[in-house]
Amino acid sequence: MGPWAVVLGGWLWLAQTADSPVDRAALLLRRGQTQEALSLLETHLRAHPRDARAWSLNARGSFILGKIPQAAQAAQQVVQLRPQDPDAADLWGSMLFCQGRVREALREFDRAVALDPPRRARHWQRGIACYYLGRWNEGARQFKLYTQVDAADVENALWHFICVARARGLRQAQKQMLSLGGRDPRVPLMELYRLYGSKATVQEVLGHMKQYLARANLASQQRTRCRFYGHLYLGIYYEVHGKFPLAREHLQKAVGCAREHCPRYMWHVAQVHLWWLQGKLAGIPAPTKGAAP
Repeated sequence: MGPWAVVLGGWLWLAQTADSPVDRAALLLRRGQTQEALSLLETHLRAHPRDARAWSLNARGSFILGKIPQAAQAAQQVVQLRPQDPDAADLWGSMLFCQGRVREALREFDRAVALDPPRRARHWQRGIACYYLGRWNEGARQFKLYTQVDAADVENALWHFICVARARGLRQAQKQMLSLGGRDPRVPLMELYRLYGSKATVQEVLGHMKQYLARANLASQQRTRCRFYGHLYLGIYYEVHGKFPLAREHLQKAVGCAREHCPRYMWHVAQVHLWWLQGKLAGIPAPTKGAAP
């Protein structure tokens, strides 16, 4: 999926100069000096508690460090200060989702789209939330719409597949699988696309991952992301085929990947999916046994 920065939209406000504490904090965040940025923001917010921009940057920094309760508190401050701002609604919705509060998250995503209709096409986070709430046809429409933004995104095609599978069955999901407008360079997503389309096996996906991970020149982040994507989408593949023990096994491996080296929002998607399988999402029943019809 697209970068999580899209979730924050205009709230990033990364300044080119450092004329104020908030500008300096924005520059520190951009440079990867997250803890220093948060310290500066916390001092500033004690004196200026109604600074929505500072709260939004605080939410981003806390999210980067995995401090989800603090990020959620900051995001809530933003939405209270700017209730009609779609970026604030998206930020708050994203933090709700990361806590497993999926129903509330979707309400905020829908509110963001209502406030700013042009963002609907790119709102893949909304489609993911629809999946867990059983709004599969709506999720499928959302992912099909996203092809206007990025037609080469394999993750989008896989989420469309599982929405259609839940709504209309695996056979229809394969018939209606989204075609790609290019090659997705993230390993092993192209192999996973073939797997979901019944043109590859799980063993072929795992073999491709093993071959890729054997390369000597791979950076730590590349290795982690390969494992993460592989296990996340193998877990989801097994879930939609009704093989829940295997689904849990792979999702646990995905969540076990170092969060700081993963696409962070999608790491939380893996966590939420595992919670869902375990029946731990408030007000949302776990999926029923058996494959999609």
